[in-house]
Amino acid sequence: MDTMRQKAIQYYRKVARQLPQYAPTRMAELAPGVVAVEDAAGECDALFDGERWDYTNPEIWESDPETKSLALTGAGLKVLEGFGVAMRVRSIETMMLFAQSQLSPKRQTAWHSVPQFFTF
Repeated sequence: MDTMRQKAIQYYRKVARQLPQYAPTRMAELAPGVVAVEDAAGECDALFDGERWDYTNPEIWESDPETKSLALTGAGLKVLEGFGVAMRVRSIETMMLFAQSQLSPKRQTAWHSVPQFFTF
């Protein structure tokens, strides 16, 4: 299994223990190093590997270092929040389009043509 997929699963297992409303209902890889997650609360976020990807507009998305999740930072992950925008992203399919406009690869890579769903 891909390391990014494993990191996303491990992260959400920890989160769901404390906050069950954020338990994942579906997960899919959008590109190598980018995983979208729909949760029980009806939200959809994309976790991504900070070594392979970055925000296209960091001035919009980079959070205050003091408010960053230690669990995400410790795993080398960043998050593109689906509820952080005017049009709320609620599905993996919509997140794929949104992520393509908001994330940029740090080295040569390609987005999958469709989300690659996987079990967790």
